[in-house]
Amino acid sequence: MKIRKTIGSAVIVALTVMTAVGGIAPVEAKSLAPQGAAATELKGLDRILAIEEMKDLRLTFCRSLDNRNWDALRATMADDFELYFAQTEGPDGPNMRPPAQLVGADKFIDFVKQLLQGQSIHICTMAQFETVTADRARALWFINGYGAIGGQTGLGFERLVEDYVKINGKWLIKKADGRVEAQVNFPK
Repeated sequence: MKIRKTIGSAVIVALTVMTAVGGIAPVEAKSLAPQGAAATELKGLDRILAIEEMKDLRLTFCRSLDNRNWDALRATMADDFELYFAQTEGPDGPNMRPPAQLVGADKFIDFVKQLLQGQSIHICTMAQFETVTADRARALWFINGYGAIGGQTGLGFERLVEDYVKINGKWLIKKADGRVEAQVNFPK
């Protein structure tokens, strides 16, 4: 317990110093609060530990997706998982590929089994957690991806707003709202 308290205190001090010198901008928790989130924000070590669990969950999601480990991928999502994924306005516009919108973790697994072709690599950057309560959270991720979708291989740079829910003591991904911010296609 003393080690946990010491580590937690060190992280809190580091975050406080970084915020004070402008290294981290304060986050408005109200700005993107998950729907129905009137609960109290977690603070201190409880918040840090919850965030670490959700970061591990997102990384497990990406690793399982890239390794085609469908059971492990499914275990990261709530049964009523929601996905919205689209192109943003850009040179190819939103019509480059129709948005993907679905509800249900099993439907998502079926969708990605058909969508992904060949090898894929997803690299998650540091998340910005905007809301963390005892049973709900929201984070903004930037993800760099490599792979083939629809016969086209390339790199994609995605922005993802992800909602989490804690069910039976375990954090799960409830909703993922993603946009491809930029894409580089490799010649065929």
